[in-house]
Amino acid sequence: MKLSKVDLSSLVAIAHSDGYLQLLLDRGDELEFLEIPAPVSRSV
Repeated sequence: MKLSKVDLSSLVAIAHSDGYLQLLLDRGDELEFLEIPAPVSRSV
C-alpha cells in the first residue's frame, strides 16, 4: 500500500467514483482536482 500526505485544510469537496477517491483542493489562485485509486472492497 502506498501512502501519500495531503493537506486537507484546503479541501473543498470529496467524492468516490469508479474506484477513485476524488478531492477538490483550493490552491489559492486555482482549484486542483486529485484522483487517488481507492477501490471499494465488497464482501459476499
